[in-house]
Amino acid sequence: MKYRITHKTLYNYNDAVTLCHNEAHLRPRHTTYQHCLHSQMNVTPVPTRQDNRQDYFGNVVTYFSIEYPHKVLTVTGI
Repeated sequence: MKYRITHKTLYNYNDAVTLCHNEAHLRPRHTTYQHCLHSQMNVTPVPTRQDNRQDYFGNVVTYFSIEYPHKVLTVTGI
């Protein structure tokens, strides 16, 4: 059975945010009973820095920072 799942988080700030640091846990991992064929994460506005790492449990963690003023932040996992 195949599933297509989309998760979207939207932040609307009252005032411009000049710096934000985030960690997102939005990518599924491969297990004995589950195999992910495709996943991606989109961040708007474009992050100044973005890195992936694996946590203790084998989950992909995406760190990103936006280091310029913005009033809206959208994170979408597909």
